[in-house]
Amino acid sequence: MKKPKKIMALVLAIATVAALAVGTFAFFTDRVQANATATAGTLELSLTTPTLSKATGLKPGTGCKVDFTLSNLGNKSADVKEVLILRSPKAMNTTTPEFDLYMTSAVTLDADGKATIKANATPVATRVVAQDSKSITYPIDEFILNGTGAGAETEGTAVGISKASSYVLVFSSTAGNDFQGITVTLDYLAQAKQHRNTNAATWETVLTDRIVDTSSAFNGHSAVPEK
Repeated sequence: MKKPKKIMALVLAIATVAALAVGTFAFFTDRVQANATATAGTLELSLTTPTLSKATGLKPGTGCKVDFTLSNLGNKSADVKEVLILRSPKAMNTTTPEFDLYMTSAVTLDADGKATIKANATPVATRVVAQDSKSITYPIDEFILNGTGAGAETEGTAVGISKASSYVLVFSSTAGNDFQGITVTLDYLAQAKQHRNTNAATWETVLTDRIVDTSSAFNGHSAVPEK
């Protein structure tokens, strides 16, 4: 039985909303003869409400940290692809963009949010810059999540039943005044398919989530660059 997917816009401005974005889908059902029953296996991906820190009034040379965890609540093991999309209303520099995304381990943030990118550090993934230079897509390496609960499928190469992610959105120290006060967003997309007995054509987008929105109307800290 296929459950509806939820598409949520979670505003990441240190909002105190404790919600889950959940995408659920069944990959197969099984018919058997009369008087017999079969239960379809499921994948149920759950994204925790992301947390954001160091996000009060971003200035050039500062960054904000974002953390979230993706979990498989279904019993089928899953192949997962994650994509992060950074969007700006202004065209960004295609070589050294005004905003860029790094693994937390690649950046040091001090108490004031100043971001120091470590030597030889590179963005979280190879940038795919849109033709208008207003968005950057970061495709994250594919990984496997084990199933959980009764009849759970487990794979030797899986990262576990969940994967925690931690990134830093860096506002470049070379950004010009025309980037003051703009709204940038960071969107998250997860594609998944059951790990066993599938092929590359069976990928399905099961979860989308806006994990950073600097124009937040929520009470709390905004990540809008200061004027």
